[in-house]
Amino acid sequence: MTADATPAGGLTALANEWNEQVRAARKAGDVGTILATAQAAAAALETAIGPRDAPTKEQTAALKTLRKITYNSAADAYPGWELNTPRTAAELATAETLARKCLSLTEECREDAEHHGHALWLIAALDLAQGRRAAAADGFRAAAADHTAGGAPLSAALCEGYIGIASGDNAAIDAAIDKITGLNEKWSDATKDQLVIARQVYLP
Repeated sequence: MTADATPAGGLTALANEWNEQVRAARKAGDVGTILATAQAAAAALETAIGPRDAPTKEQTAALKTLRKITYNSAADAYPGWELNTPRTAAELATAETLARKCLSLTEECREDAEHHGHALWLIAALDLAQGRRAAAADGFRAAAADHTAGGAPLSAALCEGYIGIASGDNAAIDAAIDKITGLNEKWSDATKDQLVIARQVYLP
């Protein structure tokens, strides 16, 4: 699909088609292809959506689809999910651009505090991956505040652990792991595992 191609179903159909293309790229698993497809989707949808001083429901829905595309694609490029998943500097820079686009769309669509916290977390995680530890710690603090405000204690505790990783504070990481364990939520084990792996990646 080219950037100026709009299917017969209009903007909604275009957003859905790009979402499916990005999903297919993510399923295939090649990070370079994922990022390139997401960039193409952003260019196409921004053009198709056009001016939006007073966005229609269809424009808002397309913007939210694009927010999801940018978040998921940038998150796929984050190298802290697993051990030994190096990324190039160009891949990380592209992922950061997409993550910042996600934050902008989150704010434009007036998403809730939890969505805003996720967007901030992703930028901070990519700062961490690029060695910008102080910026990462600040970003994780802002994300934790959003998650606390949004009533998402598990995500807030994860951010607290990441602050420890960015700051090299093992006691803070241990405290976050204990907090996650104590919450005993559905995703507690997966969240704890994520933090343990990220600690191994960034504080070997």
